[in-house]
Amino acid sequence: MTVYYVYAYLRSKDNTPYYIGKGKDDRAYEDHRILNEDGRIKGVHTPKDKSRIVFLETNLTEIGALALEQRMIRWYGRKDLGEGMLLNKTNGGDGTSGYRHTEESRAKMSAARKGKPLSEEHRASLSAVSKGKPSPKKGILNPGVSAALKGVAKPKLTCPHCGKTGGVNIMSRWHFDNCKGKNQ
Repeated sequence: MTVYYVYAYLRSKDNTPYYIGKGKDDRAYEDHRILNEDGRIKGVHTPKDKSRIVFLETNLTEIGALALEQRMIRWYGRKDLGEGMLLNKTNGGDGTSGYRHTEESRAKMSAARKGKPLSEEHRASLSAVSKGKPSPKKGILNPGVSAALKGVAKPKLTCPHCGKTGGVNIMSRWHFDNCKGKNQ
């Protein structure tokens, strides 16, 4: 399936990249957390000026995106290794798409969050999204919640090869690339 992309964050002073990544959906617009050598979390933040997020290649398979990410990181070099200008902490190609936490790790994360109060901004954001309204921070809707709350039918796609109709995610992910009518 070709839904992945490779992106770069550019410095405002000289338009050189400071981070290269692979993603899908809104990944390019989210902050990234990386660990320092001493185990502390250090962030690579998205540029405040969103025009400094450049999509190097889109409509890639995951394998293609991982390969391009590795090539671009190798080209520009990692700052931590003294080889270049990027803040990346890995050589790329090691994404965690589809990763699922174990029950044990989920329980540990839940225990760590218990008793910590949410900020008013966070509460407002969660409340808005659950009611099908745009998140105050991102200004986007959660499509699944929106459709369910508004009673709107989810969009359907029809295969141009065999005429089969189904949900957008199922058809895009499983049917189109594997359609038996495509090669006839």
